[in-house]
Amino acid sequence: MKNDIKTTHHAKKRMQQRAISWQQLELVFDYGTINHDRRTMSRKEALKLLGMWRREIKLNRNIMKDQQEKMRILKQVIDKGGIEAIVVADEIITTYAYRSKKTWKKRKRRRNQNENARPVPQNIVSAS
Repeated sequence: MKNDIKTTHHAKKRMQQRAISWQQLELVFDYGTINHDRRTMSRKEALKLLGMWRREIKLNRNIMKDQQEKMRILKQVIDKGGIEAIVVADEIITTYAYRSKKTWKKRKRRRNQNENARPVPQNIVSAS
């Protein structure tokens, strides 16, 4: 995958700042969901995939090094809460930790509550 998709300078910086590795992005691209220009793997999706891989291992009783490595990287994705990448024309624009719509709504609600609760400055005199 590393050769198939280019990254912008911005994306490389964000990957470095947010501790997102190429291997984690490969899992997102291989097993995550595609929604317009976004490639996502939520924590829930990653947990399902990990469970599926564990069931396969129990049935086969034979685990390869490659599969162990993928499971290790998948656990890192789970620890982050998921990963999201924005891709336009086969070029990664940016990557960040996945946040569900529910999380965004909670933040927005909390922000609105904080704005409404702010005290009015004393130096403002009402024009009555």
